[in-house]
Amino acid sequence: MNQDPSIKHNNSFDEQAAEALKASRRLKRNMLIVIVCMVIFAIVAVPLINYLDNPDRSSSGDELVTSPRPNSVIFFDPDYDYDIMKDAEYLAKDRAIYYCDKSSGVTEALDQESIYQYGGALPVLKKMIDCIIAGDADGYNKLFSSNYFAIEGREPEEPFTMQQVYDIRFSKAAVSEKLTENGKKYTQYEFEVEYKIHKNNGTFRTDIGHDESRKQYFVLSDSTNEQVLIDQILIYTYK
Repeated sequence: MNQDPSIKHNNSFDEQAAEALKASRRLKRNMLIVIVCMVIFAIVAVPLINYLDNPDRSSSGDELVTSPRPNSVIFFDPDYDYDIMKDAEYLAKDRAIYYCDKSSGVTEALDQESIYQYGGALPVLKKMIDCIIAGDADGYNKLFSSNYFAIEGREPEEPFTMQQVYDIRFSKAAVSEKLTENGKKYTQYEFEVEYKIHKNNGTFRTDIGHDESRKQYFVLSDSTNEQVLIDQILIYTYK
């Protein structure tokens, strides 16, 4: 019995249509896989690249790096003989030191009595500000522990001019008890420090310009001495 040629033609057409449908589905599936891979790459690779470029970060999203990034800040001409305490513009600034306890939310202006009343790291931070204002590089360097200078590349601060520091704020982040490798108990203090420099000439800080500020994160302890000293300074670099 001879098969109807039209039936054979229809079967061939149906087979071709089925193969075309399968090929179309395979193409769509492959395209979907490619799109998903691209999305995953964007989600994973971009943050990873940013992390490799800036590995030290705080949990708040602000970057913490051990040295400021270079930028195009324009500085005032330095004058090592200039007495900033005769500068009327600077003297009109708010030069008080404000202390903020993040755990209680209390903020207050500090005086000599309250600084020593809180004790711990505050007298060291106050002395640091005094040295910066006075252009006292030697006094400034004495506030750092051997732990700080043990990090490769860290050197004592070179001579700098008097700095017109104002809008000063110390924010206590944490205080904790720790042990050295030899089992000695010590206290570690963590503070956010922020201030502005009027007419910044770049002899002390090169990461901020005139009347600008950039938050710093200080870690202090008495781990190497009976006296509290600065072990670490990290710089917040905002995105």
